[in-house]
Parts: sequence; structure tokens; C-alpha cells
Amino acid sequence: DRLNVLAASMTGDVLFRGRVPKAEGALTPAGRVTFAARPGAVHLRMTAEGASGQFIDAEDREVVVPDFTKVGPTVTSPEVYRARTARELQQLRESPAALPTGVKSFTRNEQLLVRFRAYGPGGTTPTVTVRLLNALGEPMSTLAAPVARPDGTLELPVSLGGLATGNYMLEFEAVSSDQKSRTLWGFKIGS
Repeated sequence: DRLNVLAASMTGDVLFRGRVPKAEGALTPAGRVTFAARPGAVHLRMTAEGASGQFIDAEDREVVVPDFTKVGPTVTSPEVYRARTARELQQLRESPAALPTGVKSFTRNEQLLVRFRAYGPGGTTPTVTVRLLNALGEPMSTLAAPVARPDGTLELPVSLGGLATGNYMLEFEAVSSDQKSRTLWGFKIGS
């Protein structure tokens, strides 16, 4: 029924402490919190409670906040949304309350909607190429160019129907002048 979040820097500074508000209009029960954090590691502790406040479960995670002030092109970690039908995919695209999934294991009948941001030096926008890689990191295909959304994010639908069971990666390569950067996101296709 409730999720509480404690976010702290590795030096112990509390960045956020509180309950996650429930998102109205979300397709599944969900919520989101945002807070400012300096580049570096952030420790997250999430605690789930039942309707009467009883403890259900807790999870600790460490997340690395990238340094977007560095010189050179950068791609953020992708937000990934999952859909089982074309209608669900369309609803995800249109919903301001849609929340990304935290899982990295999918089935072949699902479609992914991948959103990310790309930054270049001096406020420029780098050229971004997204490739599908196999478990060995070898390129399998170059995906369609991501489309810019009104909020500045880039969006790319990824169909999983043609992939066999196994491990894969999406490689996001940003190029600006003679500089390149690469971000990888791994996932699994189950049976």
C-alpha cells in the first residue's frame, strides 16, 4: 500500500526521506519521487508497508549519478517501459504518469519503449546511434533513430518478437565533433 524512500549520499547527507505519493492515472499502482543529488554514488533504501502500516519488505540499492558537467557527449541511463500490446504502447507514450519498469527480464511478446537524454558540450545535441548487441557485446543490428519528444527526451520503441531467449544489450553511442561516449543497458529475454 505504501512505499517509503530514504536517499543518502555516500557521505551520509540525507537527500530525500519520505513516502512515495501514489500516481493518479497510472496503468498499475505506482509513484515517483525526485530530488537533487551531486554526481557520485547515492544509497537508496526502500521500505514497503501494508495498509495498516505493517512492514512487508525492504530493499537497498546504490545508484551512480553521472556528472553531466564533463566535457564531451553523454547519454543518460535509459528509462524502459514495457507493453504487451500496441494499445498499451500507445497509452505509455501518451500518459504523463507512466513509470518505467525496474526489471530487466522480458518475454518475446513484449515491446519496450526506451527513453533517455543526450547532452553535448556547450549545450549542443550529439548524434545518437542505438545498437542491439548480443551477450558477447557483438553488434546484431542498428535500431531506428530515436525521436525527440517535446520535453527533450529521446524515445525509441524496441520490439522483442524477433529475438531468441538469451541475454542482450542496447548500446547508446553519442557523437559530438570528434568525441564519443557509450552507455550500455543489458536485458534478458526469457521463455
